[in-house]
Amino acid sequence: MLINRKKTLSRDAKFDGLKFILMFLVVLGHLKYMDYGLRVSRIIYSFHMPVFIFLSGFFTSLSSNKEKRISWIKNTIIIYIVADIAELLLNILLDYSACSLKGREFSISSFFNWHTVFWPGFALWYLVCLIYWRIAIWTIGNKMNDITLFVISCLLLVPTGFVPLSFDLSFQRTFAFLPFFVLGIVFKKRGLVRKLEQLPVYYAVIGLLLGFIAAGLMPTYFPVQPLKTFDQVAERVIQTILALFLCIMIIRLSRAKFTEAFAKYGSMTLWIYIGHIYLVNTSNRLFPHLGISLNLFTAPFVAALYCAFLLFLANTYESKKQKHKDRQETGALLDKSI
Repeated sequence: MLINRKKTLSRDAKFDGLKFILMFLVVLGHLKYMDYGLRVSRIIYSFHMPVFIFLSGFFTSLSSNKEKRISWIKNTIIIYIVADIAELLLNILLDYSACSLKGREFSISSFFNWHTVFWPGFALWYLVCLIYWRIAIWTIGNKMNDITLFVISCLLLVPTGFVPLSFDLSFQRTFAFLPFFVLGIVFKKRGLVRKLEQLPVYYAVIGLLLGFIAAGLMPTYFPVQPLKTFDQVAERVIQTILALFLCIMIIRLSRAKFTEAFAKYGSMTLWIYIGHIYLVNTSNRLFPHLGISLNLFTAPFVAALYCAFLLFLANTYESKKQKHKDRQETGALLDKSI
């Protein structure tokens, strides 16, 4: 998700802008707030991660060399481990503080068990899944037809759902969201985004509104529990089809120029993705003690504030990094001139 600013111009500005909008919705979706029965969270969850995962597939290079792939895997694993440990420490601190305020006994042992090792913390499941998906696609992506790969990913949806694993190693999410990742690859390989632009915008708007209504009437799209009954199978299949439909409609609408206004922030979504974990975790547990309750009007403001703060940190870091690089290049040129 994190992209060098110098490469931003070679990217798709509209998709980068869409990435930022989706990341804002991720932050908003993780906040606890009252939506007055409008089922806003259900609607957000019906598309925000499917579309984001589609873009992850779309931007995955199948032509990168082995060294770059290994480097990406190593860096992503390091980011995941550091972020997971940081979240664990934060949860220990928050739990200790809550116990102290309520006069309860604090036990640190509850934080070190099977779940600590094998359950990715909070929103970190995405990094784990992304590693799985890219390793898989780099292994067989060039050996198998992309349409065949997409069909297989859809066929795996139900049988893998019966495997008795939930949050463990992000198993359920890996296969539940795999079709969206592969769909992104299909769209990139076949140039389907350009073809999709031929669809009139008002068709996409109508389709999106109808899809949102359907999403509001269904349970929240949260595919983490193993399937046990036919009703659960039907629900997951229907929600996946609906999410695929919404994904395509949103991709069409994203080709409008308004998304370009957020393009420069799309290259810093990793900062928001990692950083919001600690801000949202803290506020969700701290606000009730302070008598603060968010609603449909205040929650977007808080989400925007969190995004702005994390973008400020990202800009500050990138600026200092660039200055350091410039000093090194200047020093190298001086050494050569002596």
